[in-house]
Amino acid sequence: MSFSKIASSLALFIAAANAAYTLQTDYMKNGDFWSKWDFQTAADPTNGTVSYVDQATAASTSMNRDPLISKNENGSYYMGADHNTTTSAGRPSVRIQSQDSYNSGLFVLDLSHMPGGECGSWPAFWLLGYPAEWPAAGEVDIIEGVNNQVGNDMTLHTSAGCNLTNNGDFTANLVQSKIDCNAGNGSDGCQIADSGSAPNSDVSFGSGFNQIGGGVYATEWLEDSFSIWFFPRTDKDSIKQATGDYPDPTQWSKPLAKFTFNDECDVASHFTNQKMIFDLTFCGDWAGATNQPDYGWNANSCSTKHGECSSFVNNNPDNFVDAFWTINSLRVYQNGAPGSGNSSALPGSYSPTAPTVSIPVASPTNATNVFSPTSTVYSTTFVTTTAPASASAASVSVADTATTALPQPSGHDGHHHSYWTLWSEGPNGAPQAAATKKARHLDVHKRFAHHHALS
Repeated sequence: MSFSKIASSLALFIAAANAAYTLQTDYMKNGDFWSKWDFQTAADPTNGTVSYVDQATAASTSMNRDPLISKNENGSYYMGADHNTTTSAGRPSVRIQSQDSYNSGLFVLDLSHMPGGECGSWPAFWLLGYPAEWPAAGEVDIIEGVNNQVGNDMTLHTSAGCNLTNNGDFTANLVQSKIDCNAGNGSDGCQIADSGSAPNSDVSFGSGFNQIGGGVYATEWLEDSFSIWFFPRTDKDSIKQATGDYPDPTQWSKPLAKFTFNDECDVASHFTNQKMIFDLTFCGDWAGATNQPDYGWNANSCSTKHGECSSFVNNNPDNFVDAFWTINSLRVYQNGAPGSGNSSALPGSYSPTAPTVSIPVASPTNATNVFSPTSTVYSTTFVTTTAPASASAASVSVADTATTALPQPSGHDGHHHSYWTLWSEGPNGAPQAAATKKARHLDVHKRFAHHHALS
């Protein structure tokens, strides 16, 4: 094989190593989305007119109604509320919570349809912290709205100590009356609202979102901030970059929302072990509130048209035919070495399984070390600091860490770092370590980026 092909293959590997983010968990992998979630059936904590059902009940086709969950022919997933039957016990619906939890990352959700625009509805996609009593472990509302609301509301809820600062580095509107993330003992929280002045504000939530075929929400959680981007379906280039294997938020436009905080707010202690949640409730403490100015039941045309919220929801199933999610993809990325698979919030649990690239080499003298032109490449491997017992020149192998856990450096916020060693020919033909570099600071392409991993 020619040197140019070897260099090209190594360049692909280096590009992955230098990527701002690499894929950790693909929730659509193997076509089994539902197995990665727990179906929650407890009473709605927001006092909604809803009856959350388990997975078997949601998937059933023998209950005089359409299934509440299903897989579409194109590989997307449907999740909605009962739109066939009247009820006196709350409208049957679905609330699911991810089995994995996170302490950092980039969460990228592609939807072609969401609930919203229906009087009485209250859909949300959000992160909820564990195991502390709410709101001590934090909450991040990524998509949320009620009734016939137009733009998306993005809200954080924390224990005392976190206030928002307006750095102006986002396109939606900081709600000045909601900068204390513990306002109302956490129930009000701090909010950035897409209320009309931002680009695409008329299509970021509900019926407007659905009319354009949806789009992508991307949420970046760093050690000192949260940022939320919305890319409408028409923004094909941004969606392609955001949903690829190596998304790079530094190349994107301004986020829709960016939550930065006062110096006293320690993000790591206020947001812990976050699990993703999809839910669709009705009425309750916001959508059905008669004293809520922000699209509450009495703050729009819903009350004048339909009377009391709970009665309307229970007795008018046809109103909720369009109250459903269509999930095209959901991926979670982390800074660091390429990886995939499940990951909990426990330290040291991140175990990447990057692809292996094997490049045959005819002899040790026809492969030039691209990092040191006078040396001969033998192999590259992750997480090793001593020469292998036998450094065969039969191939140049870019291996992964499928069987070797990344080291847990001490005194560095529990971040994981991946290292690799390039072996080259030394005195008398013996293999020796030619260069040991952090994967994100290679000589051929030095680049700075925050390196966050599970902690």
